[in-house]
Amino acid sequence: MNKEAAIDRAFKIQERKRDAEEGLAEYQAKARAVDQKTARLRALRLARDAEGGAPAPPPTKPKKRFSSSNLPTENRPSPLPRR
Repeated sequence: MNKEAAIDRAFKIQERKRDAEEGLAEYQAKARAVDQKTARLRALRLARDAEGGAPAPPPTKPKKRFSSSNLPTENRPSPLPRR
């Protein structure tokens, strides 16, 4: 291995290490932001519940859409007549 290849290899290793450190720092910053937002929302919810506010409504289920394959049998169209 010549000197230029060794220098290039060392540079690439350092670059990968730097990228990994930056990625880890970004991941940790996002995790801290999520934790702070969760704590803020939890405090707001607890304050609302403590003052006797109405609890949040339960989540609604989306309305089921019917297609011709999952229609109830009494509403299902009859197959086309064969010719």
